[in-house]
Amino acid sequence: KHATAAKIFTKLTLMNRWNDTQKHIAAIAAQNRFLKQIQNYDSLSSVRKAELEEYGFDKDMVDRINSESSSFTEVKGARMANTADWVDQKAADHFKKMLLRDVEMSIVTPGVGDSPLMMSGEFAKLLFQFKSFFFASHVRAFLPMLRQMSRGDANAFMGAMIQLALGGFVVER
Repeated sequence: KHATAAKIFTKLTLMNRWNDTQKHIAAIAAQNRFLKQIQNYDSLSSVRKAELEEYGFDKDMVDRINSESSSFTEVKGARMANTADWVDQKAADHFKKMLLRDVEMSIVTPGVGDSPLMMSGEFAKLLFQFKSFFFASHVRAFLPMLRQMSRGDANAFMGAMIQLALGGFVVER
């Protein structure tokens, strides 16, 4: 009954549509960013190369993806990979997997494993019912952002400042 009520609630509030739309936009942006960085790999800074290597795009994988560049298209300024047309299926699968990873880190959707074990009891569920997003976003967004900031990534720092500013707008006084 609980799962059914939750599904009905998300359908009525259109939360699932909102989430899907946000993930779609994030996927287009991430795909464009990955392809742009992969195509210009040799001229990237060491910070950007390290970021790509975190996603498994080492020099070998970059060369393999660049060899598929004939299938890349550009739609209104955004690069699209068209991985269905790639000959190197292993590179296509890796690219899609890393794209999905980036989207899941960008648009946080709390899952079963994101809540601490202490929240599994009925009383804890009552107390912490609106905190699952906090725990999920901490692991998926905040910690990777801190890792990027420790490397001197200015974009991560600007993202943190924007988040703080937006959070300041919603504080009630």
